[in-house]
Amino acid sequence: MPATRGRGAAASERKELGKHPDDGKPVYLQNGRYGWYVSHNKINATLPKDLDPENVSLLDALPLIAAKAEKGAPAKRATSRKAEAPKADAKAKPKKETAGKAPAKKPAARSAAKGKSAKA
Repeated sequence: MPATRGRGAAASERKELGKHPDDGKPVYLQNGRYGWYVSHNKINATLPKDLDPENVSLLDALPLIAAKAEKGAPAKRATSRKAEAPKADAKAKPKKETAGKAPAKKPAARSAAKGKSAKA
């Protein structure tokens, strides 16, 4: 019975197409969760459906990788929690200053308490 949860899937197929002409690092053809893609130096470009993965060559993969590199990674959206974090840091700094003043007042209160207990 095949695994239906977790990481039960087999490792993806990986085939080296050759070395990239710019830096000499390998270019791979891989089968992933959403279909075939070519990868080079952390850039993944999806193969078009009209290309047969068995007949893809390095010359077919290089324009796909170049187009993906020009497009760049999508900008990450800041979440509301991350936006609030700097505000919390700004509030924390004044608290540290007031916290530094508070211990100076406490010894004065203790000395007054000692004076009362000595009188009684």
